[in-house]
Amino acid sequence: MDEKIIKAINTGEQVGRYLTNTASPDEEKEVESWANQSIKNRLLLDSISTDEEIANHVSNYNQINITKAWKQFNQKRNNTKKILFRTLLRYAAVITALFVIAAVLKLSLYHPSEKVQQTLVSIKPGGNKAILTLADGSKIVLDNAQNGKLAQQGNSNIIKLNNGKLIYSPNSLSTSPNIPISAFNTISTPTGGEYQLVLADGTKVWLNATSSITFPTVFNGKERKVAITGEVYFEVSHNTKMAFIVKKDNTEIRVLGTHFNINAYDDEATIKTTLLEGRVQVISLITHNSSTIQPGQQSSVDSQGKINVTDVNVDEAVAWKNGYFLFVNQNLNTIMHSMARWYGINVIYDDKEVQQMKFVVDIRKYENFDKVKEILELTEKLRFTVEGNTVHIKKRTL
Repeated sequence: MDEKIIKAINTGEQVGRYLTNTASPDEEKEVESWANQSIKNRLLLDSISTDEEIANHVSNYNQINITKAWKQFNQKRNNTKKILFRTLLRYAAVITALFVIAAVLKLSLYHPSEKVQQTLVSIKPGGNKAILTLADGSKIVLDNAQNGKLAQQGNSNIIKLNNGKLIYSPNSLSTSPNIPISAFNTISTPTGGEYQLVLADGTKVWLNATSSITFPTVFNGKERKVAITGEVYFEVSHNTKMAFIVKKDNTEIRVLGTHFNINAYDDEATIKTTLLEGRVQVISLITHNSSTIQPGQQSSVDSQGKINVTDVNVDEAVAWKNGYFLFVNQNLNTIMHSMARWYGINVIYDDKEVQQMKFVVDIRKYENFDKVKEILELTEKLRFTVEGNTVHIKKRTL
C-alpha cells in the first residue's frame, strides 16, 4: 500500500479516536500537531468536530479491515477511467475517519483522465494591469506599454520598470516651492488588476484590483494630497514639512511618514484604515471629528462620519499586497467579494444563508480559482459549480 495512503489512514484512525474521546494522550498531541501544521488541517478538523452526524458515525468504522477495504477501493479505481469524487468518498469512508481520509485522497490521488483535463477551463488570477490617465486626458495602458520613459508630466519623467511598477522621477526644479501644481495624473486598475507606483516624493503605493489614485506629478507647498478609490497601501516618504493626506469621499487620512492600508471600496459599508507603522489621524469631513490610530489598529468610518477604532490582525489587512489571501473567520460574502475583484468572477448564491457562514482561507493570490474552490469545499459545507466566469455556491448536504 502506498506510503501516503498508510499515513492518511493512520492519521484518520487517530482523528477517529480523537473525536470519540478514546485517543491516548500521545495520540491527542499528534492530532493537535497535525491540525497545527496548516490552516487547511485545522479547518478540516474543526469542521469534522462540529458536525454531529460525522462524529456519531466515526466510531462505526473502527472495526473495518483497512487493508481489505483499500484493495476494494483501489480495484474500483483502476477499473474506472473517470473517478467521481462521490465514488472516491464512498470507498474511502470504510477506512475510518472518512472525511479526513477522503480529503487526503482527494488531494493526493484524484487525477482526472488526460482527455478530461484538456477540457477543463481554469479561472486565472489577476496580474499587473492598469491604465494611466495623463493631465490632458490621454490614456496609456500600462500592461501593454514598453518599459522605459513613457511621458513627461510637469517636472516629472514617467518611467515604467519591468516588474509592474511606475516611477515618477522629478527633475531638479521640482523641489522649488514656487512651482505651482498644475498636472494631475490617475492610475486605475481594472477587475483582476494590481499595480505599484512610486510618487515624485518617493512615497510607494500599491493598488489592489478595481482601485485608483489621483495625484500631482510633483509635490509643492505644505501638503502632499492624493485621492483614492478601492484599496490602496502606502509607504509614505517622511517629510515633517509636508503632511501627506489621502482623501476618499468625506474622509481624510493625514500622516507625516508611515505604512498603512486603506480599504475604501464603494460597495463596502465603511472606509477602513489599518496602520502598520507610525501614526495617522483619521478625519471625518462630515462630523469634523478625528481619531489618531496606533500600529496594529484599524479605524472604520461609516457613511454618517462615525469613527470606530479597533485592534486588528494587520497581516490579514495587507495580505493582498504581499501576494496572498488571508481571511480568518470571515463570512463567505466578504471572502467572495475579494475573489470576484481579483478573478473577475460573478458569484451567485443558490442558498442565501451560506453568505454569513465563516471560514478561514490562506492561499497565494496567484493560484487559479480552482485552489480557492478546493479549500472551501474541503470544509464539506459548500458546493461550487463553475460555468464560465459564473460561480454558483450552495450549501452542501451530506
